[in-house]
Amino acid sequence: MYLLIEIPAVSWFWFFIWMVVGLFIYFLYGYRHSKLAVDKKDII
Repeated sequence: MYLLIEIPAVSWFWFFIWMVVGLFIYFLYGYRHSKLAVDKKDII
């Protein structure tokens, strides 16, 4: 816990920025490559 408290605020800021970017890419990739998603070609 001590190590987490001693991290500068700017490091926490960049950590959360990169976390948001990573999660966005992760969910975007999952959404586009999901086998459970309805294939739009089959609707036509």
